[in-house]
Amino acid sequence: MKHTPRSIALHIIEKVLASRGLTVKEQLTDAFSAHELPPRDKALATELAYGVLRNLTMLDWHIARCSDYGTIKRPVNHILRLGAYQLLCMDKVPAYAAINESVQMAKRTSAKSAGFVNAVLRKIQGRRDRQVPESAFPGRTGYLAARYSFPEWMIRRWELQLGGSDLEAFCAASNERPPLSVRVNLLRVREDDFKKLLEERGVAYERGAHPLVLTLRSSVYAAELSDIFDKGYFFVQDASTVRIVDLLDPRPGERVLDLCAAPGGKATYCAQLMRNEGLVSAVDCSPARMALLRENARRLGTTIVQPRVADALRMRAESGAAQFDRVLLDAPCSNQGVLAKRVEVRWRLLPADIGRLSALQLRLLCAAARFVRPRGVLVYSTCSIDSEEDESVVEKFLAAHPHYSAEKVFKTWPHSDSIDGAFAAKLVRST
Repeated sequence: MKHTPRSIALHIIEKVLASRGLTVKEQLTDAFSAHELPPRDKALATELAYGVLRNLTMLDWHIARCSDYGTIKRPVNHILRLGAYQLLCMDKVPAYAAINESVQMAKRTSAKSAGFVNAVLRKIQGRRDRQVPESAFPGRTGYLAARYSFPEWMIRRWELQLGGSDLEAFCAASNERPPLSVRVNLLRVREDDFKKLLEERGVAYERGAHPLVLTLRSSVYAAELSDIFDKGYFFVQDASTVRIVDLLDPRPGERVLDLCAAPGGKATYCAQLMRNEGLVSAVDCSPARMALLRENARRLGTTIVQPRVADALRMRAESGAAQFDRVLLDAPCSNQGVLAKRVEVRWRLLPADIGRLSALQLRLLCAAARFVRPRGVLVYSTCSIDSEEDESVVEKFLAAHPHYSAEKVFKTWPHSDSIDGAFAAKLVRST
């Protein structure tokens, strides 16, 4: 069977929705390694895979109104979602191509399925209206869930933390196609020289929410920037995570410990701020992700980053040598601040996961505290905006560790800060 952008996207959608651990990004990387596609086809497969998962509930709402069936079985349902996304959300895709390709994929299931897909998509084509009317729902939660494609329990949770005025703005920002942000690596290139290289390649950019972060306005940046990427001139990184390292404030000559460090964005930025003087011990429990960290450190020229595969909960603080000036714990979390990028998370996260993660985060924070020297700094961060994973964890930690105090805390929101949602707390040890 010929592998087309649509068939690849369909396969990825099926796999990601059927699993608890696969990501769209990883599946696209694997698919592009296995099947040679021109850049245009790669872009289409990427748009389809992310777009369908980002708009799943909205697509299902339209499909339900154009179908006589209450429940549509897989894979026909996925084929309909793929076709509906092209018709409702992609103006540059001809309707005949979206419908035709979907029908051909459905024929592999049965002739009856192909006829059904053709009929439903032609009805959707006649609608050509993506808007989900609020009047069609008995309550606002159901409307927001359908329009922005988030589980209702998640929206109810956000409403408790945000209130009604910011809720829809947060939902909308968390469902937008995110821009590409890059951190300029001053260990390899001057900022002005990097900007000139972008301009020479015709890559438009804007100043990001941090002095060293640029937002690129190019959909094919990989091909245009592959040479300077290989030279280590930049790292793909959001301003929110750069701010977290700024809060840690590592300085030349210090000993820094970065726990849960892969793929290395924070560790390598630490080295940049330290002018490559001192030590950054980068720890992660995943050998595969640690291999990526090693490659990133090599590419970026951060010679003081020392990778180590280890479980932060099982590491022992040795006398003297294991005491660090600054410790960063970017804890595993629900990713509720980066749902625009991690589109699959909304379909696999469960309410019970929040409490489980919060308990793990507290254990990790208590473990990280063992490595901080007297008068040293401990920064706790997540890419979640959930208070149970953020403020609550810090409060419990401080209650059990009276020799620590919170010096500064910040939280960013996609809808108000125009960057990823994140939380960070700077904790200072007194003795």
